Amino acid sequence: MTDAPFRNIVLLSMLLCLFPGGCETDPATATGVDDPDETDTTDTETTATPTDNDDDDDDDPVVPDVPDVPVCMTSCETVMDCVAFDATPLEQVANWACQDHVCIHLGCTSDANCREAYPAQNYKCSAEGECLLACSAPADCVRLDLFAGDDDMDENNYLCQGGMCRYQGCLSTAECGVAFGNSFYCTDVYHTGVKACSEKCAGEGLVEECVVDHDDPSYDDDNYQCVVQTCFYTGCNSDEECGDGRVCIKFVK
Repeated sequence: MTDAPFRNIVLLSMLLCLFPGGCETDPATATGVDDPDETDTTDTETTATPTDNDDDDDDDPVVPDVPDVPVCMTSCETVMDCVAFDATPLEQVANWACQDHVCIHLGCTSDANCREAYPAQNYKCSAEGECLLACSAPADCVRLDLFAGDDDMDENNYLCQGGMCRYQGCLSTAECGVAFGNSFYCTDVYHTGVKACSEKCAGEGLVEECVVDHDDPSYDDDNYQCVVQTCFYTGCNSDEECGDGRVCIKFVK
């Protein structure tokens, strides 16, 4: 079974691939569960509505779905502002759009783009712009190199659709209990639409168990809430919390 702190950091990195800000890690997940209705408790008032171009052009990129909570995004004047000096193959000009002065990660552009990014794995580019493992059956999707022995990451947690793996998240709290013990729930902490095993929190205002990365101000103690012993991410609180060149944005779906 994977060490819980390590796998929580890996899971957080993968789930953040579903946010429009993009990610820099090996994306082994994809959306497939409806978002729950969660109350937004942030005071952040900044809004933006990233959309496709107005023209009905079949060549327009598909803009990913957005989370229910405010998230830190890179600000921009042109798309070149979105491309870092050490950009990965999935973070080049073709992978970004600058919309309403915010960088929107459009995802992969082709199977070749995914192969360039992850040459050690057989990834394909989905219609949503996600690099997903190729498969002929759900068993092909199990990442033994990352999650060996974890009940929430085995064959029944994946679908093989269109030759690509789609992670469905944990299936129940009981499954999380088998994997990690009775102190874990199956819940959608980060509002991505994919549930994951998350450690129970002690009660209202007690969120120590929720925090995965204490070094990131937008993911520390004041960015979570504990509801009925369940952790929920409440989003960033300010532009300052996001750091230089980034803004705290609440998207409107």
